[in-house]
Amino acid sequence: ALSFPKTGRNWQATLPTAAVAVEAVINAAMTGKARCKMLMLALMIFTPIWAVHYFTKADGCPLIMKSCYNIDTCQACFACGSSKTTPAEKHFCFYSFSSADSSCFTGQRATYCNVADKKCECEGGSCNTAQDGICVKPMVATTTR
Repeated sequence: ALSFPKTGRNWQATLPTAAVAVEAVINAAMTGKARCKMLMLALMIFTPIWAVHYFTKADGCPLIMKSCYNIDTCQACFACGSSKTTPAEKHFCFYSFSSADSSCFTGQRATYCNVADKKCECEGGSCNTAQDGICVKPMVATTTR
């Protein structure tokens, strides 16, 4: 039931057309021109991925990430969070394709956001920290970030 004997023949003898194609690919990749093309293709693929993680927006987060401190992203964290505008705010960045509720209240972010019920939306649509009691310890919200 074997397509070829156990000894005496290899895959090149069994599949000569495939062997020719593999040899052609190997020979083409060995030229400097082909290596240059492969390098350029790799750069075109990886440079945009690197760039969206390296360059930052005004909130300190990379282009592909959102900040928990942004009022459009997490109202409660914006109202209850620290008003610092230091590079430490990068701890509040999360990938745009994940949800703010699950991202802004995990690990160290939970203590920095300072929100009691671990939800980004405030009851009634407003985050008045003095009246709503949404913060663990009340802080004054600033509107300039």
